[in-house]
Amino acid sequence: MSAETAQSKDKEKVSRIFNADTGGDIVFRSSDNVLFYIHQKNLEVLSEGFPPTSHTSTSLTEIVPLTETSSTLELLFQYTYHQMPPDLDNLNFQDLMNLAEAAEKYVIHYARKSCLTQIKKFIPKYPLRILSFSGEHGHEELIYEVAPQLMTLPLSKIVYTIPPGLYIPWSLCHDQLISEVPLELATSIFKEAEKLECDSFSEHDAYWHRKIRLWKKQILDERCPRSQVETLLNSVDPAYLKNIRCCTKFLMWRHATKDVTAEHIKDLRYFVEKHKSIMGWKNLNQGTN
Repeated sequence: MSAETAQSKDKEKVSRIFNADTGGDIVFRSSDNVLFYIHQKNLEVLSEGFPPTSHTSTSLTEIVPLTETSSTLELLFQYTYHQMPPDLDNLNFQDLMNLAEAAEKYVIHYARKSCLTQIKKFIPKYPLRILSFSGEHGHEELIYEVAPQLMTLPLSKIVYTIPPGLYIPWSLCHDQLISEVPLELATSIFKEAEKLECDSFSEHDAYWHRKIRLWKKQILDERCPRSQVETLLNSVDPAYLKNIRCCTKFLMWRHATKDVTAEHIKDLRYFVEKHKSIMGWKNLNQGTN
């Protein structure tokens, strides 16, 4: 950050919250030319990314330009004062990410924490962008939360988004999910299903066995990957899921099939911890040896 002399500061736009009336001994200018009057001591206490007073001119005739917009700074600087933080609940994803990037850049921990909490709400819609942000800034727990949304994608689509140190464990986790249910296990599962029947209604029998034949074709004959099995088994008419008493045998078989086909599948955290123990690395962004 470099300071510039204010020529006509009175004519420039000034922040509604951080202005001359509220005090402040250092003035920042946003990228869209809005001035912010901020207390330097607050930045020293609650931020690690701004220079200390001894290295920054505190003259109000000097302005420090920043690259962030006024809407981002209006939120960010609120985290440098001992007050209730701003409400981010209604912030759209792009504005939230702009704030999150600024919080990381200037190392304002309260803002970082608030942004991470909000970002999780957007995982289903923007998983790839969130993975990129998480990897760049070392938010390992956020990576674990977003990983299931992306794990079955071809590695070629996300190879440059995965942090370097995460590539091997990610690949191992990915491979197990796209693997097929072992042939012997799949054969046994559907052989057992042939014996099932509803205790009360023949039409229930007919429905369930139609579904089972379809599942058998997809799982045993077409060899669909493990990651798709649960989705397939969830494709049941809700009315039949309520027939707990008469269709118990089918429902128990379906539940057991889900469990046995998912058995021994590990999450990304497992492969990361295993890889760390082997390679001895700690930083997700460092390359593998």
